[in-house]
Amino acid sequence: MMQMKKMTSEKKHKIATIGLWLILILCTAVLFSLCLSEGIDYDEAYSYRTAHDNTMMGIIRVVLAAHDTDVPVWYMGLRLWSFLVGDGIIAYKMFALLGTVLSMLLGPVVIRRQWGAKTAALYMIMVSLTPAMMKISVNNRMYSWTVFGVTVCGLTAYFLRERLNSKALWTILFLTTFCGIFSHYFTAFSYLFIYLYLVAVIWQQDRKQIWKPFVCGGSVVLLFVAWLIKSDFFHLLVSDGNPTNQSKFGIYEFFNFIFGTRVKYATKMGELLFVLTLVCAILFWKRLGRRNGVFAVLCTCIFPVSYLMAALLALHASHFFTYRHVMHSMGLFWLGMAIILSRINLQEWIACLSFTVWMGVSAYGISYHEEYGTISYLEETKAFIAENMEPGDVVVYDTDSRFGQLFGCYMPDQIFYTMEEVPDLEELVGKRVWYFQCFGHLLEESDKYTVTYENMGHYGFQYMDGNTDFDILKVNITEETGND
Repeated sequence: MMQMKKMTSEKKHKIATIGLWLILILCTAVLFSLCLSEGIDYDEAYSYRTAHDNTMMGIIRVVLAAHDTDVPVWYMGLRLWSFLVGDGIIAYKMFALLGTVLSMLLGPVVIRRQWGAKTAALYMIMVSLTPAMMKISVNNRMYSWTVFGVTVCGLTAYFLRERLNSKALWTILFLTTFCGIFSHYFTAFSYLFIYLYLVAVIWQQDRKQIWKPFVCGGSVVLLFVAWLIKSDFFHLLVSDGNPTNQSKFGIYEFFNFIFGTRVKYATKMGELLFVLTLVCAILFWKRLGRRNGVFAVLCTCIFPVSYLMAALLALHASHFFTYRHVMHSMGLFWLGMAIILSRINLQEWIACLSFTVWMGVSAYGISYHEEYGTISYLEETKAFIAENMEPGDVVVYDTDSRFGQLFGCYMPDQIFYTMEEVPDLEELVGKRVWYFQCFGHLLEESDKYTVTYENMGHYGFQYMDGNTDFDILKVNITEETGND
């Protein structure tokens, strides 16, 4: 009888193991299917050009000059990735996907061992198929990696509770803190609460070791402050702030970012799920246990609380603020909910899992359209460029200056000018000139030069803001004869 029970237990363990790895493979396949488009937005173009066009030191100089919320470590990682797998747009998107795959990998490797297969399965599906996570998993930015780094940092703080003398854990804590903060400023809000949790734990257990988190985190803070001073970050803080940031200070909009899909009332159901999770944590506190309960509630609350703190700061910052700037603790958010909800009963766990998959199906439709439904001109545009344009060609465009960076991802050997930047016609005589006409403007003529146009057709890249498709005009600039 004992042997039969043992075999049954081993069989369950094997089934759970296979199930978790199948979840990893299937969720990765779903996200991979969204990575095969070469359409990119402004921010992805910035990532591509920063990593593609610069050395490691060049990346530092570019990021310093940008005065943005980015810091160079992630771009350096992207640059290294390009050496390994290539520097095409799709290869760069795979780097974003890898960040989410690593977050999922924590499920069977770490989370299952501590909290069981149900927690791991729920976490893995939430951290990959929920709407916001699905977007960042295929968007060539640093957010999938900062989510992974902050999640690892939180888990490390949890395990340090019982292994305060582990050099390996302290090293991981330092590296994840350093890499996260030096990939995006706003990770600091997430790390703040992780370190406060760690300080409180050590204060209760062994006060002689209270110096360790201060040395670990403090060393990163000193380096971070030095970077802020060097990058002139503090000029972004102004008394009147950026008026557009005030609209982001709303809880419903925040939850809509996390849960919003085409499913009716999805955001409200997400808000309800969040509240029910915290209520269940209180009702089933004994079942959770003090250690798991405190950690799970902390994980669940870090995300919304850090969002509110960042939104308050953004009210006094000239730089624009958006929800993804604070989504770094989203992995911990889903982990906390998975720990709590998987300990109530099987029905609750199934209901939550079903809701997540339901959201994922709808989110996939939205993401699929964003990746493939917005690039109707892309392939023929690339073909036109390959057949007709040559290195050194001049391209003039009448849209926002940011588009020059976007165009350069597909045309690295051409020279770009906005209508405001275009040089005198005298400098363009004898050069091959193209005009990407979106709004109907034309180059200014003069008494000395005549400008004629040949319309080559309608083309475009990924559709954004209503002005990434355009007519391509071949420009001929000729000097008038007989004018002295």
